[in-house]
Amino acid sequence: MAKRNLLIVISYLFLVLLVLVDSCSTGVESSPEPGILRVKIQSDSSDTSIVIANKTYILSKQDRFNVKFTQGKVYDVDSVFFTLYPDIFSYTQRDVTCDILKTEDGQYKEFTIFETFLPPGEYRRLQFGIAVSSYVFLGNNEIPISLPPNTELLIDFDFDFSINSNELTEIKMNIYPFQSIKRFQDSFYFIRKVEVVKIDYTG
Repeated sequence: MAKRNLLIVISYLFLVLLVLVDSCSTGVESSPEPGILRVKIQSDSSDTSIVIANKTYILSKQDRFNVKFTQGKVYDVDSVFFTLYPDIFSYTQRDVTCDILKTEDGQYKEFTIFETFLPPGEYRRLQFGIAVSSYVFLGNNEIPISLPPNTELLIDFDFDFSINSNELTEIKMNIYPFQSIKRFQDSFYFIRKVEVVKIDYTG
């Protein structure tokens, strides 16, 4: 009888222990799955010509204007920043150079300049640098060009967007290649006219 009672007590204690272990919490919740941010840029379809020294240059296939996109970051609502990479397989930042006058099927080519896993949440700023190569090639002309003196490399784009777990957030931007070229005396400057035009969310 005593042996039977002992077995009952042991069984009861074992069940209590299982319940306690099952209900025990470390206080650390598992992190949510990240989402993906993709940033794409394309020259605006309305910007296809420029007048230089009373001569009009209209976009042609031989034109070339290489622009470098660099040092991408986003900031959340608490001003915590996260680094952007050129693709989801990269773990180091790398400059992305694009010919913003390149066309495909009669339209300006669209480029992906950043694609990165990010924690889900609300964000308020996209930041990256835009630099220009030494020349823009228009027709048979090789035109020296640079950023204006004392211009900061990085540009802030302040707007609200979200990153959702296991979903894609795609930010589409337009750059105005010819409107961004300004002449001052004998120098040409790249003033970087760029804007956010659309945000797409894909589940």
